[in-house]
Parts: sequence; structure tokens; C-alpha cells
Amino acid sequence: MIIGIDCSSKEGGLATSEKSFYPLKWVEDIPLKIKELNIRGKDIEKILITYGPGSFTSLRVGLVTAQGLSLPWETPILAYSTFLAMVEGASNGNLLPLIPARNEVVYAAHYIKTKKKIKEVFKDRIFGMDELVRYLEDNFDDKKPVIFGEGAEKNSDFLKESGYPVLADSLSPLACSLFGLYRNKAICVTNPVVPLYISSSAAIRKRAEPGIRIREMKEEDLGDIMAIEKDVFPVPWPLEIFYTHLLSDTCIKVAAELSEKIVGYFIGCEEDSKFHLRNIAISQEHWRKGFGTKLLTYLLERLEKRPGIKSCYLEHRIGNEAAFELYKSLGFTFGGIEEDYYDKGEDAVIMEIKF
Repeated sequence: MIIGIDCSSKEGGLATSEKSFYPLKWVEDIPLKIKELNIRGKDIEKILITYGPGSFTSLRVGLVTAQGLSLPWETPILAYSTFLAMVEGASNGNLLPLIPARNEVVYAAHYIKTKKKIKEVFKDRIFGMDELVRYLEDNFDDKKPVIFGEGAEKNSDFLKESGYPVLADSLSPLACSLFGLYRNKAICVTNPVVPLYISSSAAIRKRAEPGIRIREMKEEDLGDIMAIEKDVFPVPWPLEIFYTHLLSDTCIKVAAELSEKIVGYFIGCEEDSKFHLRNIAISQEHWRKGFGTKLLTYLLERLEKRPGIKSCYLEHRIGNEAAFELYKSLGFTFGGIEEDYYDKGEDAVIMEIKF
């Protein structure tokens, strides 16, 4: 059998099907409820969970609980975005699920849902309420989107005063919605190591961070780029390879600036209907600030506008778990192992995303 666990919303709990839900006040009660239902650990084929965004503590305890249930039998854990689970239980239309961050700040996503598919416009963005209303005014005319979730409820007065009503009807419990995502083969992370969480302080820090400027790479950038390349990679590209790519018409070469200083870059080239991301780096002093995510998002948005490009793939060192989690968070999936790809016989993980 399959079970669903949600620890990211107010009505968290356990589900055994799309219609069988058991609300639980404490995450720790999940194993007790499973025992009460006479469900044996060896009979659980898969564990579906929401893994964020949401409260760090709840998500962490929920994931650890799922891992505890999984470990004795090596049961696979399939982790789905909380936003996707919210959208799965909603009606069709332009959907804006909101999760509260702090004091008129929300974590937001935008999906367009039809009978046939769910199209992602954006996910995992931070908005102050004034910024969110500006987004709504710029992107919607007469037909208003469906705004819902705990973040919408918390800021319902502000949204209503701005002319944007909040959906008041309760949706299906997220633990039940996980079964629909599984049936529809939605994007998920298998056996995640850490949850995708947001805390109030993290949200504020993210909004306060200075933005990077992304532009085309120039020849005069190569000095700064080589300094980053040598600092980040154990076997850096030689300068000649950068020159070769810079002169190519089939490659995309991008630099990222912060206060007029190069802090990151990427290079990738078309290969028939595929795009090969060959090199991407952020200077070490700017790691964990979201700049890598911004560079990749820029690339994916650019590739989606190229009708001939059907997918994007890349390689990274098999021991680089941080890179693996980053690429997974943006929709890349595992594509295989390339043995002895790097120096000293280190294998590469191939990851790919299709458009």
C-alpha cells in the first residue's frame, strides 16, 4: 500500500488514499496512527510526503518520521512540493498558492491548471504584499486569479482591500492530494536528504539580498572569470577553452555582476535539440545566496523560448550533493552515471530537464 504524510500545513496528518485522511496534532503521532490502523511497515510500498516550503521544524520532523518508517524496509520516499500539492486539490484556473513567511511577506507560486495539465509560471518566490499586488495588477486584467492558502488567509484583509478576494473554501487535505500527484507522475524528489523549508528570517534575508545583474559575457570578463574558475574547481578550464566558447555562435555565455564585480557565470552550447550546460560557477564568497538558482532560472527561461531546444543536460561530480539538490529543486532529473568522467577516476552524475 501507499501512505501520504503532510507536515507543511495547518491540517497535517496521514492519508491512506485520496479520500482517507487522519488529521494529527503532532507529527510524532504518525507512527502510532499507522499502528492503530494495523498497517505493517513491510506492507508500505511507497511513502509520499510534502517536503516544503513550510515550517522548518515541522518539515524536518516529518521527513525524519518518513525516513524512520522507510529505513527497515528500504521503502522509497517520494517528496512533492507543498505548492504542487496545494494546486492538485484546487479547481482549474490561474492559481496563486501562498504560504506565510513573516509580517506581510509570503512565499508564492503561480500555476495555470487545466483538465489536461498544470503549467508552472513560477515557483518559490518571496513577495511583500505590496509587491504581490503589483504583480497581480501587471499580469491580470478583468479575470482575477484564485488566491488561496495560509498565506492568503493571513493577509486576506489586505488582498480584499486591493480588489483581490481570497478563496475561503477548504481544499482537500494535502496528504490526500499527494496521491493525485503520484498518479499523474508529477515531479518529485526521491529519498530527499533535507526538506525544502522557509523560515521567517530566511525569507527576510532573501528579500534583503542585493540582486545580481545577468548579462552576456565579454572578453574583458575573462580575467575575473578565470580567478573564480581556479578558486572553485579542482581542475579548472584553461583560458583557451573560454575563448573558444566565447567565439561560438551556438553557445550561450553569461556573466553575473554584483556591484559591477563578476560573481558568477555559465557557458553552454546547443547540440541538435539538446542544450549542454558545460560550466557554471559562483564565487565562493557568494555561495548559498541564491545566485546559482538565479543563473539557472535565467538559462531555463531563455531555453524555453527556443523552439528547437527540447531539453537541457549537465554533468556534476558524484560527490557534490549540494549541486545535486540544487538541480533537483529546479526540475532536473537523474539521467545516469558517466564513469571516470573527471580526473582521478571520479564519476559524473548526468542530470536533465525537458521542456
